[in-house]
Amino acid sequence: MQRTKDVLAALKFLERHDMMQANIHSVAIAKLATMVAHSLGGKKVTVSAEDFLPFDMRKFRQENGMSEASGFVLKSLLKLRKLDPRLLAVLSDEIKTLSMREGE
Repeated sequence: MQRTKDVLAALKFLERHDMMQANIHSVAIAKLATMVAHSLGGKKVTVSAEDFLPFDMRKFRQENGMSEASGFVLKSLLKLRKLDPRLLAVLSDEIKTLSMREGE
């Protein structure tokens, strides 16, 4: 069995990843909404594209990609236990990025 703490850390990372993906797919619409708001409101409007994104990621701005803590948890999970292949498939890009980051 895997420790609950490790599974929760992996789930938290996946949730943040899904939120970022949803925002990435909504950038064009957010820019269009910003342009419409500025054209209708003029100089008085103070909105940005981030105001129209589905998830507010301003507090996550400092973290780019997988954090070191998430990488440590994933590395320990890979060493200690067999993981579900579906989880490995979802995290494959992050595992590649982490392995390239360790090489530097």
